[in-house]
Amino acid sequence: MAAFLPTPQGEAPADLALRKLVALLERDGEVLPAAGSPLGLLWKALHQGDESSVEECAKIISIDPALTNWIFRLANSAAIGGRAATIHEAVLFLGLLRVRQVAIGAGVLDKFAAFQLPPAWSQFWLRNLFIARVVDHLAAHYFKTDGSEYLAGLLHDSSWLFLATHFPDEFAAILTAPGSRLDAEVRHFSVNHAHLSAALCLRSHLPLRVIDAVLHHPQPQLLDPTHVGRLHESALFLSVLLHLSARIADACQINRIKRTPVTFEQIAGSAEAKWLAHFGPAPDFVRIATSELPIAEEVHAMFFEG
Repeated sequence: MAAFLPTPQGEAPADLALRKLVALLERDGEVLPAAGSPLGLLWKALHQGDESSVEECAKIISIDPALTNWIFRLANSAAIGGRAATIHEAVLFLGLLRVRQVAIGAGVLDKFAAFQLPPAWSQFWLRNLFIARVVDHLAAHYFKTDGSEYLAGLLHDSSWLFLATHFPDEFAAILTAPGSRLDAEVRHFSVNHAHLSAALCLRSHLPLRVIDAVLHHPQPQLLDPTHVGRLHESALFLSVLLHLSARIADACQINRIKRTPVTFEQIAGSAEAKWLAHFGPAPDFVRIATSELPIAEEVHAMFFEG
């Protein structure tokens, strides 16, 4: 962590804030579920690739009443349309990909349950859940996803929780500052929120690809496409997907705060979308948003509305 974030050089307010942030990330920055917990066991089973089975996952889920309730509720929701009477049937209706997403979401949301956000940010988790689903959907257009794409979407803005909870005055000042918000973040903390979110991913021992993608998602570096390499291993490629997914959330008006309006036509004509076109037929952003939003809303209600 100390090597990843800049070292405070003095006693200026930004230096003091950064020192406090580093201490908080060291203490509370681990987001993965405990290895022996039902979520930890499910996480491990679902990351065994083809070796995981419906029976194994159903057995683990049944250990945890909350996890059982979430899986049943999503499987039988209007968005999924299942008719599950048992955990085994619920897992079959959802498929292991969606079960993995519930497990990831439950672990992350449980970790951040005590963090506070202002009322104006009521859509924070709906936005992140939606972006996570869109990132995963976009990535699946090009390669088989492994859950890290979804996790990157959930965590790409997670540092705002630390800032809003532990630095309410600076948080408010950033939101009302004139000019670039990223510049305002640096003035108050010496780093921006993407850098802090990447540090949180580092603290959680996530893959370097996720850390780098989260770090660069506000302004992806659109290098020569011939230098990208294997798409499923590329942090640059994932950072572009994160950036586009956030723009899609804006187009769907799922905002934390007032942002510059954007349309799907503008997204399709953006430099990032044009860069993505080098790797094959462009994804249908409107169709992806339309298909993922109802499920994101269902998952959000499942976690936050009992």
